[in-house]
Amino acid sequence: MPLLRRGADVLWEALCPAFYSYPPSTIRVLQQLTKPLSRRRLCTTRRLNDSKIRFIRKNAPPGLHKPRKDFEKANGFFTSDDSTSIIKSGPVAYFPDPDGAKTNQSRSKEATWHSLWRKVSDKHIQRPRSLRQSTENSKIPELDERLTGPSPDYLGDRQIPKEIRKATDDVATIPYHSTSRTAGFKARRGQDSTELSDDQLYEELRRASSAGDYPRIHTVLEIMIKERGVKPDRRHYQALLLANTSAQHGSPVEVAGIVEEMEEEGIGLDSAAYHAIIKVLAVHPDYLLRRRILEEFRQRWFALSNDGWHDVIVGLLRDKQLDLAVETLQSVQQEGIRIQPWLYDMLIFGLCDVGEYDEALAILRFRVDNGEQLISGNVWHYLLDRASGAFHLAGTVFVWRKRVETSYLNPCSGICLNVLDTAARHEDLRLATDVIRVVGKRDQRLHLYHYEALIEAYVPAELDTAFGLLALMASYGTPPAASSTRPIFLYLCQSSHLPDQALSILLGVAKHMPSMPAEAVNVIIEGYIYHDRFDQALDTYKSLHTLCPSGPVTSTFNTLFRGCRGRKDSAMFLASEMVAMKIAPDALTYDRLVLVCLEGQCGNEDVGDAWRYFEEMRGAGWWPRRGTAMALARRCCVNGDERIWQLQGDEDGGKGLGRSVIQRMVDENWMKEVSGGGGRHAAEIVMEDEKAWRSYIGPFLLLGLVLWIVYALLLSQKHPGPIFNHLRNFCTFFYSAFLKPHAKGDGSGQQAALESFYKVQADVYDATRKRLLCGREDMLALAAAQLNFQAQQGLFRHSKPVWLDIGGGTGYNIEAMSAFLHVPTFFSAIFLVDLSPSLCEVARKRFKRLGWDVNVLCEDARTFRLEDHLDKLDGVKPTVTGSPEYATAGARLVYKADVITMSYSLSMIPDYYNVVDSMVRLLAPTGLIGAVDFYVQSIVETAGRNYVGGSFNRHVNWLSRVFWRAWFDCDRVGLEGARRDYLEYRFGTKKILDQRNYLLGGIPFYIFLGCHCQGMSPRSQDLLETIDASCTESPQITPAKGHDFLLPLLPQPVIPVETRSKAYESAIINLSSNLPLPSTFYQNQQARIYYDEQLKKHTQFNHDYLYSFTWEDPRVDQRLLQISESDTVLCLTSGGDNLLEYLVTASPRRIHAVDLNPNQNHLLELKVAAFQALPYADVWRMFGEGHHPDFRKLLIEKLSPQMSSQAFQFWVKHIGRFSSSTSFYDYGGSGHVIKLVRSLSWLFGLRQQVQSLCSSKTRNEQREIWFKIRPMVLSRTLHWALVGTEWFLWKAAGVPPPQRQLIIRDAMDMPQALAKQERVSDATGEAMWDYIVNTLDPVAENTLLSETNYHYLLALTGRYTRRCHPLYLGAKAHAKLSQPQAFSGLRIHTDELNEIIQRFKPATLTIAIIMDSMDWFDPSTNAASTQICALNRALKLKGRVLLRSAGLKPWYVAVFEEHGFSTKRVAARLPGMCVDRVNMYASTWIMTKTEKV
Repeated sequence: MPLLRRGADVLWEALCPAFYSYPPSTIRVLQQLTKPLSRRRLCTTRRLNDSKIRFIRKNAPPGLHKPRKDFEKANGFFTSDDSTSIIKSGPVAYFPDPDGAKTNQSRSKEATWHSLWRKVSDKHIQRPRSLRQSTENSKIPELDERLTGPSPDYLGDRQIPKEIRKATDDVATIPYHSTSRTAGFKARRGQDSTELSDDQLYEELRRASSAGDYPRIHTVLEIMIKERGVKPDRRHYQALLLANTSAQHGSPVEVAGIVEEMEEEGIGLDSAAYHAIIKVLAVHPDYLLRRRILEEFRQRWFALSNDGWHDVIVGLLRDKQLDLAVETLQSVQQEGIRIQPWLYDMLIFGLCDVGEYDEALAILRFRVDNGEQLISGNVWHYLLDRASGAFHLAGTVFVWRKRVETSYLNPCSGICLNVLDTAARHEDLRLATDVIRVVGKRDQRLHLYHYEALIEAYVPAELDTAFGLLALMASYGTPPAASSTRPIFLYLCQSSHLPDQALSILLGVAKHMPSMPAEAVNVIIEGYIYHDRFDQALDTYKSLHTLCPSGPVTSTFNTLFRGCRGRKDSAMFLASEMVAMKIAPDALTYDRLVLVCLEGQCGNEDVGDAWRYFEEMRGAGWWPRRGTAMALARRCCVNGDERIWQLQGDEDGGKGLGRSVIQRMVDENWMKEVSGGGGRHAAEIVMEDEKAWRSYIGPFLLLGLVLWIVYALLLSQKHPGPIFNHLRNFCTFFYSAFLKPHAKGDGSGQQAALESFYKVQADVYDATRKRLLCGREDMLALAAAQLNFQAQQGLFRHSKPVWLDIGGGTGYNIEAMSAFLHVPTFFSAIFLVDLSPSLCEVARKRFKRLGWDVNVLCEDARTFRLEDHLDKLDGVKPTVTGSPEYATAGARLVYKADVITMSYSLSMIPDYYNVVDSMVRLLAPTGLIGAVDFYVQSIVETAGRNYVGGSFNRHVNWLSRVFWRAWFDCDRVGLEGARRDYLEYRFGTKKILDQRNYLLGGIPFYIFLGCHCQGMSPRSQDLLETIDASCTESPQITPAKGHDFLLPLLPQPVIPVETRSKAYESAIINLSSNLPLPSTFYQNQQARIYYDEQLKKHTQFNHDYLYSFTWEDPRVDQRLLQISESDTVLCLTSGGDNLLEYLVTASPRRIHAVDLNPNQNHLLELKVAAFQALPYADVWRMFGEGHHPDFRKLLIEKLSPQMSSQAFQFWVKHIGRFSSSTSFYDYGGSGHVIKLVRSLSWLFGLRQQVQSLCSSKTRNEQREIWFKIRPMVLSRTLHWALVGTEWFLWKAAGVPPPQRQLIIRDAMDMPQALAKQERVSDATGEAMWDYIVNTLDPVAENTLLSETNYHYLLALTGRYTRRCHPLYLGAKAHAKLSQPQAFSGLRIHTDELNEIIQRFKPATLTIAIIMDSMDWFDPSTNAASTQICALNRALKLKGRVLLRSAGLKPWYVAVFEEHGFSTKRVAARLPGMCVDRVNMYASTWIMTKTEKV
């Protein structure tokens, strides 16, 4: 192979002497062979005439054989030219026979023959294979004479490497730099490029490479390669590599292509080339390419230069791998390499950007400690700014001490305020005082926020100073506010005795101050009230005049009113005090007086007082807070007071309660008693509302003002760039959504409102919704997957489906669907319906640009009908209505859509009920509906609904519900749960997915895929037969004809109720309540049986499975049971491996997979779906290698039609288990074992030995390795620390306590009897030790891990191999399991085994494989006997139960014998014996039913 990859010229010169050693006749024949090749392209040996082929075979050395065409094509020797299959390439290669012996002479002749064929192609002017393609149309006069000798007449066919070609072809499109050097070169080239010598060109190339001048390098290469015919070598490629250091034109993709081209051309990378690549990756980071290059660099023992290390660290910084960059920097420093200051600066800037202030400070300290004097002032300034903004005290103090106090740095007022806040938060008095000193020197008046931060710094260390500052504020003309005392109040809240201390301190400070502000006393009163010490608060108020000559203020009374809960008399006293002192009340005063009157068991008089305060409040133009209004409304409802309607606010002002809220309260609580404590609850609501308004309204107003200014500036730009365009689009969106007043309209209703909202932003709609409206692509992908499945099954009523996009807006959905389907040919007609004329106009322009025939209609979705557009429905079959079977005289022809989609439009439709009802009428019987939209909903609202298709991640917490509902109300977007509920009520759920848009703060959105509640499955011909089948061993219902067919059956049950399945019962309940059926009934594959996922017995597993693979040996099961096609088998799901193997080897009539853990069945569903939908290569990558980078794409586009909604939700949540670098088998409970084994092998240095163990060729070799590592693997220390613990046995190995007791009892019955153990714990540990030894030693001695024992191979390596894997992962098994009906007999049950068995029709099962589940029963209960009785009832006579046990003779064997079974132990694992490939269980039993009990 090396000979085949070298240049033709080098080969010819090297092998020319050997050529002339051949006889003259041979040389003449070869020369004759070259003549026709000079006029036409070289063809394969199959195109040579027979005589030439015979000559070659006759004269070729015996060690050569016929060329392999596939290998030649793979290595570029043959390249298709046109439809005539003429091959234009290099030599026809002969490859040595791998088994033939060669002498030096034969090798020499072989090399000579290679040379001859290379010379034949060299007459063709052999160049790297992409050279000719770039210059076939090149017409350069006298170029031949400037190459290597006379030019043949077929020069246009020579090849230039593709990267060189790209460099020379694209040079005309690249702008030149405006440097003097480039201009001079352009001038010289413009005169005559031939005047420049080769040395001058190489010098120019060197200069351009050192400068990274992309256009200049490409210009030089154009002259050298195209005009002068210079053969590309390492210098040209290196120049191309350095050209990519251009920030504007460079690309890591181009670098990878250049490296690949160099490898193909046999030009090795030297140290300079590696350094050039690293330099490029510092500008254009690519982590994978950098890692590959550095690995090759180390393997070739090259030394990285100082500049190279700098480039590596810069690349890591650009890749945001700051931890790795810091580690690399430290290692470089340890090597004694001097780091340039600019790299330190970049590190500090990068670390500050991600909040790693400790690391940034450490680097800066290192530089200062090492005497570096010229540290940039920008670095100091930036660190001070970012550290103080993040309240990082150490970084702030270091910069302040080093630069600000020494007057080297003069921070702005904003940074000073940040530093002051940092000092306040960390109670650094010195720093806070220094900041005030710096600010004071600027002749700047201290503001309220300066004082407040300073007070926060002095609390609690110097509380007297904090009170003194309050007094100074008032004397300096900055009176304190309530916010000024928040630090003091938070301190007083810590303990009930602190207000007393604060009062004594305040009395001491007041002696030295002329006066104290009322806020100083108010905060102490507030502290007393917080600790429910109202009497002390009232006493403090009475002594206020001695501290504050000015007396109390309104806020003083408001604070006291807050503590008057249940103390109306005290409140009235304080109110009279306000009147006497002529202190004007405010809105909060009235609000709290109303609450005081409503506290506790208030009478009519108290309610009357509350109404009087309310009327006074309204007279002053104020409204109470919402919580207060709600409390007053509740009291009115209880008393039947019609004055409740006075709480209704005006629509324009937006204050008061809404009419719908009052009406709902009246309907629910009129004249009904309510529980006490309503006042306290109302007060809490008021406080929450008050905090919410304070936290939201200010930032919104400030943000709106800033964006308005930015938007005005952007509009003034005449030639904006991309960044300005993005900003302009965003500002347009923000203005339209949050600032622009909604037009009141001209009576046009919803259309006028939509046009008012969208008209300004229609042109930027798509540009601003990409990140906001998440999930649209996923919804379309799911819909496309379902449509493809329906097309394959022939479910469309006509050849092509009809698509209706409601609220389609700009048509983004239809264009985005082209990523999954060929839209113009897949659909017979497409309709886009939207009510906004502006958005429809954008859609029309889009489809005109695409050239698609899409009907864009500006209509109301409530009144839209397809039959109104018959001219667009050619080839679409109508549906006859008026009679279910025949077209009668009263029948009417209507047209239906096969798919309806809605993207974020349902939430913007006020009358959504009518729109959803209209979609029901528009959707075809087998049609599909897809929707994606925002929502907020509590899990409480969906409790008890069994038709929603899973509630995983559906719950939205209270704060998010309140916030997002209020946020979207600004845009008239309704997020109430009723919209989604009604959609799920009117349609059957196929798939549901609840997700969050975390990029924008976690906005909740859902994806819904549904179908008609009736008539989903036309394959079911007789619904009654299907329901009857559900009462036997196949609990399954297909809603073929839905309510109309099923409801008449309800009063006429023909089978006893106790034999009905839970799925049947749930369906009957839903149908009798006029609800959709559970989601499982609408799936394409109905193997999964309905279960209630909200039950505690299912949620106890925390959304994870325990076993990712099965630990039982299915080969032994098949040998013992001889499963046949007529068997009905029940087995535990576990990892699903054995079940799939039964289907491959025996194909039983029916298999029932049972597991209480829903996630185990989700795993089985995934495996079944993979076999049904994916090729073998993808199945192997997923379950053989445990990793597939495209798993998310496969899940949505291929697997989703084959899975239930719950299983689909589970795997969307756990996509990383396949797409991450970690193996799929590292997850779940069994994943603990694999990761533990891997960690221990690394910890004890056994990784290499474990790999050797798993790759052993023979059992003897395996035994030798095992006995080397056995002392460590089976060490007593490891056993004591891990294996003997209950946590490991249960969580990792899946051994429950009852099973552990079986192991201990067998150990005690052994001859050695463990009698030497004095403690029970010692006996337990010794028993587990012996059990593990008896498990592992025989496996290592009697099975070969690398060939047959895939169980332990997976446990040790985390993956299977092509030689050793379960039978179902083979290619032949995939061919069988990928057949359409391969899983038609599979039923997946999610329930307790006993629950499933009891509902089977008697005498229907033939085989039950229950693994070791009987070991889990407690002998002190009758649970085991109950399950055995159920098994006896469900099994046919002579039916068999296969089970395994950790005990040699478990206690429940006698129970089987008592309940009509004969028992036989078919395997017993005694010390040193290996009963199967797993060898995990002490015994295997077959229980045969002999009589009915």
